Amino acid sequence: MIHMSFHKKNTSEKIKEATINMLAEYTYDEISMRKIAKEANVALGQLTYYYRTKENLIVSVVKEVFELFYDEFEDTISNSKNKIKKIKEGVESILKEDSQIDRLLINILSQSQINKKLQKILSEFWKKIVLLITSCYVEELKLTEKEANLKARLLIGAIVENIVENILDVKFDIDNDTLLIDKD
Repeated sequence: MIHMSFHKKNTSEKIKEATINMLAEYTYDEISMRKIAKEANVALGQLTYYYRTKENLIVSVVKEVFELFYDEFEDTISNSKNKIKKIKEGVESILKEDSQIDRLLINILSQSQINKKLQKILSEFWKKIVLLITSCYVEELKLTEKEANLKARLLIGAIVENIVENILDVKFDIDNDTLLIDKD
């Protein structure tokens, strides 16, 4: 399960954690307020007290998760003398971490196609991440803004490609120029 760093386990935090776990396990359409309440071990009435609808709940939680992730990533990088090394370590930890993160991102990406609020949150998040990485490349590698931005976007693209490969259980073997599909 994905564990967020919500300090207290009050009702609101239990709801948020359950929502994240549900988003990592199930598609948006498979999730209901009732299922989230059960996962959070709270009464449905408590859930609807904090969030009137499933959309409000998911949008609120996704926004908070992305803000927390960005703030932690930015703090880690800005407090480092070698920002590029910290970016690399951060990317490697994302790629090696619990595969539920892959599913969570894919579910949010796919739902953002029809939910404009999620689309806006995701768009703002990606822009901030790309700008942060771009500024590090400009500062440390002395690249032009355009070169640094392209390099940052390529890095983000590689992360997304890795997520898709993990979800589809396929790998691309660069040495042999072939696509490998794991079969059970």
